[in-house]
Amino acid sequence: MVWLSGLLVLAGAAGLASMGWHTLLLQRALRESAAQLQHSSRLLMELQRLQQRQARLTDVQRLAESTIDTGADVVKAVHQSIAAIPFDVLDTVAATRDVSRVVRRTHDLISDAVYGSIKGVNKAVGGVTRSVLKTPKKAGDDSDS
Repeated sequence: MVWLSGLLVLAGAAGLASMGWHTLLLQRALRESAAQLQHSSRLLMELQRLQQRQARLTDVQRLAESTIDTGADVVKAVHQSIAAIPFDVLDTVAATRDVSRVVRRTHDLISDAVYGSIKGVNKAVGGVTRSVLKTPKKAGDDSDS
């Protein structure tokens, strides 16, 4: 019977040694998992920071495109109203009326082409910028007008 209790003690010791070894392996795996989790957390924070930066860039791009578009409309309106003053005066004089009307139409066509080009280039640059930022235009965005 002594040999049986010796065998039980030996089996118990082997079991304890095995449990100790597995505990060490589990602690090591836990430390590695904690390090991976910490690394993933840092990556997630960096991704969130980059997404916020992209959102700010997208907002700035939309604002710049809208500002240029609106600015071109305002400058065109001011330009037309200032240009109308001498044309209106020339239209009141019979001797200059016919030539004034031809010059006014030519002026207005060129003016429309210039401001239309400014708006067209602005729209094209906005489209390229949006594609670089990978931000599709919103459905209600009216900068195509």
